[in-house]
Amino acid sequence: MVCEEGFHEQLKNWVATYLKGESAIIFGVEFTFSVASISLATGLPNHGEYSFKGMNLDLENYRPFLKTPYREKHAHIIPFGYLLEKYAPLMKVVMKLFTCERRFSRIYAYHIRLLMHFTIQKPLNMCNYLCRSLAKMSERIQMKNKENYPSLFHHSLIKIIVLHQLTKKNMTWESFLEIALKWNESNVAAQPSNMPAQQMEIGSSRKSMEIPKAEVTRMYKR
Repeated sequence: MVCEEGFHEQLKNWVATYLKGESAIIFGVEFTFSVASISLATGLPNHGEYSFKGMNLDLENYRPFLKTPYREKHAHIIPFGYLLEKYAPLMKVVMKLFTCERRFSRIYAYHIRLLMHFTIQKPLNMCNYLCRSLAKMSERIQMKNKENYPSLFHHSLIKIIVLHQLTKKNMTWESFLEIALKWNESNVAAQPSNMPAQQMEIGSSRKSMEIPKAEVTRMYKR
């Protein structure tokens, strides 16, 4: 599904900027990002243990995944080299696609918890995990100005959810982008020129949702 839908560069910015609770209103169109909506859009089952980052795990949870010399050492942070080699490729997939990290030198408890899910040792409610991850990302984005944006992630997941809900609203992706372009044209010109820079970037829906010219030409190619 990810390969089929791809992602949209500006869409992730819009969602991260305007997600409040479980709802994001973009160009007058409301989208829901809840556990249930993620399950409906992706087909992932809405069951399993509710768990997220910050949780604690017992040593027993770590042992099956660690090399023999390190199985009795319990620490919050584990060097990647302690992991059994057969689990290393799967762990890198987890870190790239689910926890969306670029560093692979350290393993935390939540990495082990996800590994337990994907090795079918202890099912996790992945819809809940992704929902909380999206919420955490948007909270971080909305706390910072645009020059210091932290990394955005879950690009394809966001587009999958948006496309699914557009279909339910009898809208197409192209019609949504047309609304975006019309909104952009009618509202950017009305932006007060004396508005403080930070407010224009984050606090103002007009400025923060302005679509760069280069993006306009790419929209209909996706």
